[in-house]
Amino acid sequence: MNNELFAAELIKQFSGIWPSLRATMRPEDVLQYQVQMIKALTETGLNTPEAIQQGFRKARTEGGQYLPSVPEFVRWCKVVHVEPSHKLLPRLEKTEATPEQKAKFIAELTAVAKGIR
Repeated sequence: MNNELFAAELIKQFSGIWPSLRATMRPEDVLQYQVQMIKALTETGLNTPEAIQQGFRKARTEGGQYLPSVPEFVRWCKVVHVEPSHKLLPRLEKTEATPEQKAKFIAELTAVAKGIR
C-alpha cells in the first residue's frame, strides 16, 4: 500500500472509529498525524497491508475514547506470533524398552488386573 493511499485510509478508518476526529483536529494537524504515522510504520517495517489491518482491528476492538498516539498504533500493528504450547515443551527422546522391562511391566499390569476382578 503506498503512502498516499495509506494516509487516506487511515483517516477514513479512524473517522469511522472516532467520529469526533475531524471536528477536534485542524486539517494541518490531521496531515501531520498522517505524516508521522507513515514515518513510524515505515521505520518499523510495519507498513504492510497485514500489519495495518491488524492495527485497524485493534483500533476497533481496543481503541478507547481517544485517537491513538503514533507509538500506540504502531504497537497495535505488530502481529504477535504465539508458539503452540506443545512446541515449547522440551523434546524427550523415545527409547525402546528392553525385554526385561516389558516383561516386568506385563507382570505388574497382570497383577493389577487380577486385583480389579
